[in-house]
Amino acid sequence: MIEVFLQQAQASLVPIVRAFAREDRYPRLAEIALPTVVMVGSADRSTPPSHARRLTAGIPGARLITVPDAGHMLNWENPHALVQAVSSLHELGDPLMRSDLHATMRHCGG
Repeated sequence: MIEVFLQQAQASLVPIVRAFAREDRYPRLAEIALPTVVMVGSADRSTPPSHARRLTAGIPGARLITVPDAGHMLNWENPHALVQAVSSLHELGDPLMRSDLHATMRHCGG
């Protein structure tokens, strides 16, 4: 995967990286009023666990899940952990959210 990235023209990414560096949404995290699970791989070098801990601390009632030995691509590296985390959201939400999640999972074959 790193080979694909290195084959790209990185100069075109500079404006994106600059925009990310200037963006600061941390002060608004407390506005999130939905059940939230923050996931991070313990070996994530792209978005380090310290960032996930900061997000979790800033979102009221958020839960942090650290996936051992996983990097940034949790959906590829440990899809089971990702599915478990998403499924667990129904336990955190209101009854309407729970019924919507179950209906969605049935529709998707889950």
